[in-house]
Amino acid sequence: MGNLLCLFAMGFVGAYVAKKRKLNPFFWFSICAFFGLIPLLIFIFLPRVLKKQKAKTPPPVKVAPPLPFPAETIWYYLDENEQQMGPMSFVKLQEMKQEGKLVEDTYIWNETMTHWRQWKDVFPSE
Repeated sequence: MGNLLCLFAMGFVGAYVAKKRKLNPFFWFSICAFFGLIPLLIFIFLPRVLKKQKAKTPPPVKVAPPLPFPAETIWYYLDENEQQMGPMSFVKLQEMKQEGKLVEDTYIWNETMTHWRQWKDVFPSE
C-alpha cells in the first residue's frame, strides 16, 4: 500500500511539473506513476541539462556576402559637374556614400564594367 501511494505521489508531482511547463499532465502522471522515480527525475532535470548545452553553443557567425567585384578594384565616380573623380578603393567609395557625398543616382565605374552605371544599379540592396 505504501509503494502504491509513493507511485501516485510521483505521478502527481510529474503532472504538476508538466502543467507548469504547459505539457499534458495526464500523460506525465501516468508515465511517472507507472515507471516511478526515473522518468520523474529525467523530466525534471533534463531541460536544465539541455539549456546548459544550448548556452555553450556559440551563436552562428554572420558572414558578409562576397563583393560582386574583386576587393582590389579601383573605382571612379562622376561628380555633380560630371567630372571624373578617382581612382579610389571600394572602401573609400563606400565611405563617401555613407557621408552623403555620393547618392543613388551617382554614376560609378571600374575596369571590370563596360560603361558608367548608377550606384543604385550596381548595388541595388544598399
